[in-house]
Amino acid sequence: MIGNAGIVAVILAGGRSRRMGGVDKAWLPWRGSSLIETLAEALLAQVDDVLVVANHLPERYAAIGLRCVADRRAEYPGPMAGLEAGFYASDARWVLSVPVDVPHLPADLLSRLLASAETTGCVRARDVDGVQPLIAVYRRKLALPSLVQALDAGERAMHRWQTLWRSMPPPVGYWPRPSSRPSTCPALTTRRWMASPCAPPI
Repeated sequence: MIGNAGIVAVILAGGRSRRMGGVDKAWLPWRGSSLIETLAEALLAQVDDVLVVANHLPERYAAIGLRCVADRRAEYPGPMAGLEAGFYASDARWVLSVPVDVPHLPADLLSRLLASAETTGCVRARDVDGVQPLIAVYRRKLALPSLVQALDAGERAMHRWQTLWRSMPPPVGYWPRPSSRPSTCPALTTRRWMASPCAPPI
């Protein structure tokens, strides 16, 4: 397990990449490097540890200095299971979840998410298109029991699980650094980010 650090970033890279024709998005080229290396480098400047959740080739991540864990559940149940694996693999108080295909997150996004999460226990990122459920900060001990319960009940949609958390005051705007959009990776976009705080249901 990762040590008792203050915050760990969990990169969700275990999907099947259906929209990418099965191509492993983590290793797609990005500005002279790869998506995973670019994102991990950016996150390591902000968090205590970075952990990758992927279901194949852990040695490839180890070769670039990243620890990789697999889902605890069979049959690729989706990003909720990836988040669960990340929660169990760390003793950190806070967990930042990020999908592997967003290498251009704003440098101040984490600090703003944490500022909101301090009082609510969970906060999601939001852009002009709406809430982005895979980008969120969680107080691990608070979120883990709810996540496990939802998975055991058959829930697989992150946004539906997150609706169990009470919406809090208005979101805060985020403006990422402008970024090109490679034609080989349509998931990469430039977005206006906001924080959408939430807390356990009452």
